[in-house]
Amino acid sequence: MPKILQHLTVLLLLGPGWPCLASPPEDPKETIVFTTLRPANQDIYLVDGKDSEPRRITDHPALDYNPAFSADGRWLVFTSERSGNADLHALDLKNGGDPVRLTRSRGMDDAADISRDGDRIVFVSTRDGHADIFVMPFKPDAPAEAEEAAVNLTRDSIGDFQPAFSPDGSTIAFSRQLEQSDVQLDNPARAARAQSIVTHIHLMDADGSNRRRLVGEVPFRMQPGARIFGAPAWSRDGDAVHFHTAEIAGMMSGPEWSADIWQVNANGNDARPLVQSDSLHMLTPAVGGNDRVIFHGQTALPPRQSLSDESGTIYSLAAGGSDPSILSSTDSEPVCFAPAVGPDGQVACHGPGPIERLSPKADGNPLLRPGTQATVPLPDRTVELVGMHGYFPDFLPDGRLAYGESLPQTGYVEDHGIPPIVTSRIDGSGRRVVLDSDSLGGWATSTCRRDGRIAFNAGPDFAPVDAPVDIWTMQPDGTELKNLTDDETANDAFPAWSSDCEHIVFRSGRDGNKEIYIMEDDGANPRRLTRHPATDTAPDISPNGEWIVFATGRERLESEDGEQLEQIGQEGYGGGAGYRLLIQRLDGSERRFLEPDLVGAPGRDMHPRFSPDGKWILFISGRGGMNDERLLAPAPQPYGELWTIPVEGGDAVRLTHDKWENGLARWGRKKTPDEFSCTQVLGFSQSLEWYGGLSLADYMAGDGPPQSPTLEAGAFLPKWQGGFYMGAAVEKWTDPEFPAWSATPATTHEKTAHCDRDEVDRVVFNVSGAARSADEWASVIESVAKLIRKNFPAVRQIVMQPVVGASEGECQEVLAARNHPEIVEGIRRVTQRGMVEAGPEARVKSCRQFRDELGHLTKDGARHVRNKLENHYRDETALPEGEASRGASPDT
Repeated sequence: MPKILQHLTVLLLLGPGWPCLASPPEDPKETIVFTTLRPANQDIYLVDGKDSEPRRITDHPALDYNPAFSADGRWLVFTSERSGNADLHALDLKNGGDPVRLTRSRGMDDAADISRDGDRIVFVSTRDGHADIFVMPFKPDAPAEAEEAAVNLTRDSIGDFQPAFSPDGSTIAFSRQLEQSDVQLDNPARAARAQSIVTHIHLMDADGSNRRRLVGEVPFRMQPGARIFGAPAWSRDGDAVHFHTAEIAGMMSGPEWSADIWQVNANGNDARPLVQSDSLHMLTPAVGGNDRVIFHGQTALPPRQSLSDESGTIYSLAAGGSDPSILSSTDSEPVCFAPAVGPDGQVACHGPGPIERLSPKADGNPLLRPGTQATVPLPDRTVELVGMHGYFPDFLPDGRLAYGESLPQTGYVEDHGIPPIVTSRIDGSGRRVVLDSDSLGGWATSTCRRDGRIAFNAGPDFAPVDAPVDIWTMQPDGTELKNLTDDETANDAFPAWSSDCEHIVFRSGRDGNKEIYIMEDDGANPRRLTRHPATDTAPDISPNGEWIVFATGRERLESEDGEQLEQIGQEGYGGGAGYRLLIQRLDGSERRFLEPDLVGAPGRDMHPRFSPDGKWILFISGRGGMNDERLLAPAPQPYGELWTIPVEGGDAVRLTHDKWENGLARWGRKKTPDEFSCTQVLGFSQSLEWYGGLSLADYMAGDGPPQSPTLEAGAFLPKWQGGFYMGAAVEKWTDPEFPAWSATPATTHEKTAHCDRDEVDRVVFNVSGAARSADEWASVIESVAKLIRKNFPAVRQIVMQPVVGASEGECQEVLAARNHPEIVEGIRRVTQRGMVEAGPEARVKSCRQFRDELGHLTKDGARHVRNKLENHYRDETALPEGEASRGASPDT
């Protein structure tokens, strides 16, 4: 069994015929965009009492969830994805301030609980490969020191979830998946599925020893009455454990399924229902004063459907299940999940946060998921990850994306009709519908990187070999729609273009089995590339056109007895428990498994894609296991996470660690900063209140934002418009290729050349002017950012540019920069909210260079700053070492 790398250190690989991998550069030049099934936004809320409305206490576009109180009520620990990774943060409820980041591993850290003495914190982490239970000191004042002392208590090959300290701190209750030996099912794929979704309640001593099962029976059989158990919570005296439970049969095939709250004695005796309902999911119990049980309730769902973040109520019950009451309802208040109870009776929970900052799809759901943006080092490069709520995204030649807005099984069709294929920028702005038909729904999009043609398949998903699924192509504007495989008796799907755009590889059932084919770009000359009774599917072709990679149900390279194959997944067949990856020469002369020692398929490997240079293969896999209980996952994880592996073999590298389903990924080259199509330069100036067409003088003249701010038409250049301001000097960028600057008095600045306002995709805002506090600057900058987004609908980047910075000593007297530290701090605070980015601090080197007799920049000083900004915005890597400071928060 090969080693699977969770934290990349050294990778020894590559045989003859493939280039060696060099050391990775720091700045990512490539982007992996992927589909992620996670909520659009979640924040933490506090409910102060029965008659008070929940109030939001976090405000970040990324997800915040699963809060836990310290026993003294001072600290609230929660999971946040604001750094591009799921980490633990602590919020000081007594003294205020920004959340403290407690963990920084590349793994997911989640579901924390704090011991009653306040000394330890227990949590779930995937940092060692699977979801394990860890414990570490709780030290918000020294988080790095505390994390170094983190200890893995379980070290399982299966998932451990939802830990909770007993009141005396001696015991930890947690939920745990079944061992393979605990499941008695003949079909290996079904056995693997049962193992992944069934959890029982276990106990262990606080040091990880003396593990024992508290609730649940083994061996497990899929039969009436079989149950899932999870989310344990201790009674105040430690004599009982509360938990939620649901019947598996109802989840899979009943008319509707529900979950109940049960209780068991701490010695394992007398497991009994506390509250039951045929119409509610009752989940995540927490225990408050007088042993009142607080839990989340939501309307029961049809089988196979997962919980929604749009409905639900927080209930409270007295010990024994009497005296029910409602703490929060969806009628007028945010939905609250995973309640936690503080010492004074406060309830913390997580619920939907604002999404107005994000560009919506047709159903109102934003495309971009901000908390997914991260950079991951590989041996020869660093890649950027971006998650989105669109399906099968792929890159167009201009850097935009083409994707399906939904899949048929998501409920989109019932509410909105057949989902369209659209193109947009990566953040969802500039959305254009290119295929919108009442009869033709497209998915599995693939783009020609040369001319932008889009290939896709239309028809039912997860369908048999003879289902009417066809492959179509069209121009990127939706014209020239053409059916390449017009056959109502064959399932043709998953197209992928060759790099020269002259061929398309695809999967077809036309010969009675799902195999890999290739055809010309007009559908001519289809040719079969694989022959095996097991399912071969989801192909891609290498950039040099010599290799194909695909997912296969084969257990062996050679032919297998088709009658001995088992069903894997929906409408797939193979000899093991799932799919694995196979690479083959286009002419069939050579083929091999990418991981030949990977037998038994620990999790489905699916949808492989070559890197732009053909050295790596990106794929999705469930081999890391589930990262949370099935009952608590808004979407199941049949595939789970993103992985990549060198083409020539070696260890697979895990790219994502979270509790959501991630998949359908594409790997493309990243557009550089100077590839924005139109940039508006605006900002404050000492010589005039505003310039560049932004009419908001009240900001500077008054005590706060104006009541009705408006934007006037600005001056547009083909690539840049407006100017940078350095004190009294006004410099104007006059050429999109940056050959020269020209100093122009503000009163004679000409408005020349134009691009449409709705084409502006970047705004650089110069911040300078009258003295203000950091709080005032943050308020002004946030208001300006909202105004920019309102008036420039296609903007995908807002940069707040501190115009100039002073050195120490007498240079602080320079008028243009006397409040520079406050400006930088104000920008920093707004960047933490995810609303803007911060420009570099282009400092001058001496007072002589900096200050004239009026206290303004000299021409040399202005030129010095100007050149640095010019270099930065031409190429963000071009600034001399030590000169650039992006001003982002430490977490980013």
